[in-house]
Amino acid sequence: KKKNLALESVIADRTKEIQMQADELQHKNKEVTDSIQYSRRIQGSILPGTSRLNDLFKNYFIYYAPKDIVSGDFYWVDQCLQNKKHIFFAAADCTGHGVPGAMVSLIGTRALNSSVRESLLTKTNEILDNTNNIVVEAFTDMVSGEIIKDGMDIALCSLDYTDEDAIKFQFSGAQNPAWIIRKESDSNLIINGEEITPNLVLNGYKLFDIKGTKQPIGYFENVQPFEINSGTLCKGDRIYLFTDGYADQFGGPKGKKFKYKTLKELILNAQKRPISDQKKIFKEAFHDWKGDIEQVDDICLMGIEV
Repeated sequence: KKKNLALESVIADRTKEIQMQADELQHKNKEVTDSIQYSRRIQGSILPGTSRLNDLFKNYFIYYAPKDIVSGDFYWVDQCLQNKKHIFFAAADCTGHGVPGAMVSLIGTRALNSSVRESLLTKTNEILDNTNNIVVEAFTDMVSGEIIKDGMDIALCSLDYTDEDAIKFQFSGAQNPAWIIRKESDSNLIINGEEITPNLVLNGYKLFDIKGTKQPIGYFENVQPFEINSGTLCKGDRIYLFTDGYADQFGGPKGKKFKYKTLKELILNAQKRPISDQKKIFKEAFHDWKGDIEQVDDICLMGIEV
């Protein structure tokens, strides 16, 4: 009985100690979670709001789905200060996801804002060049000179509606492309003075895949100036920008990646619907594909009708 009582006393003390540790861990976990939740509010306040988007675009959608509470992906829009009919928009994928990715996204947003609002740049390639300089400087230790090799991939477009019959289009990308959709019966797209052929034709529509420059925003050896792709778009053309989270998602009957080819087919199959209704299509298709598999990355997919 004495041994049992002694053992019970030890067990009670250990149980109390474990419970105290569990309570402390739960308290710390709540503090961290509350902090991240507040970070989401900050990140959400920096993303363009619905009223801002409605002011700039008549027909559009944005499918934005962070993997965690906060996201390394972000979307960005702004107007040219010299010409309110000249609009910029971008989808970006920062290094990592969660809190580290979100911190990079804040620097990326600041760099884009500075390029347009302070440096007054209007060409998409110059905006990316300036954004790259700001990001590299932000990630350089001023004492040691060591460069943190974080950054982002981005697709940046601009539309100039000054002449609504011939809407000027610019695109520059850091790794990421832009996809432009138009009716199969219409003429092919002219970029930088040359006709380009569609990458895929399906259901009466054709998709043009305009590649970005093969280097990221951030540290990169042998960095080159970003390329610009310019042309004229027609009313009814649709532009799609995206990060890699959608195409990289595992799922389906064989547990494989969704892939970009499937995404292109999904976009072309959705063209009969108004672009403002397409978010539901992409959201449902993603969740049907993902099934019970965990979401592998942040998602940002945006469509703009010219």
